[in-house]
Amino acid sequence: MITLAIDPSGNFIEGKGHTGIAGMKDSDWSTVFTKSVNAADYETRFEYWTAVKKVIQDYAIEKIPVQVVMENYVVRANGFTTGKMPETAMLIGVLVYFCEMHDIPVYFQSPAQAKVRFKDELLPDYIPQLTVSDKNRFYLGKKLTNDHERDAIKHLLYFKRYKEYKV
Repeated sequence: MITLAIDPSGNFIEGKGHTGIAGMKDSDWSTVFTKSVNAADYETRFEYWTAVKKVIQDYAIEKIPVQVVMENYVVRANGFTTGKMPETAMLIGVLVYFCEMHDIPVYFQSPAQAKVRFKDELLPDYIPQLTVSDKNRFYLGKKLTNDHERDAIKHLLYFKRYKEYKV
C-alpha cells in the first residue's frame, strides 16, 4: 500500500500555488519520498491541477493499492466577498473526484493537526533520512525539501500515527 499525503494549493491565478506531496510504501519509513508541483511551471490551471492529479494516477495505474491523506480546506465567507476564487477547495474537489472514480480511499486532516503536532525541527526524530543542515535546510537523502513537502510529511506522520477517518 502506498500512502500519499498531499498539502494542496490550487492557487493558480496568483501564481503562488505549490502542492507538496509525501509518500511511503506500507509503513516503511525508509521509503519516504517527496514531490512538489508548482503552479508557476504550468500555463493553465487545468495543466497544474492535472499534474497534481497525475502523481496519484501514476500509482493507481501501476495497480499499487493507494490511499490519500489530504489537508482539508475551509472556505470562509470573506474569501468570496473579496472576489477570490476558492481554487484550493476546487483542486481538492478534483482530487477527491478522481480518487473516488478509482476507489482510492481519501482521508482529511486539518492543517493544524499535523503542523502543530510535528514541527520541522522534530521531523528528523521520526524520519532518520531527513537531515538538517547548519543553515536550517532540510534534506531527504540528498534532496532539499521545501515547506510544502515538509507539510505533506507532517500529514503523513500524523496519519500513520493517529489514522484519521475516511471521507
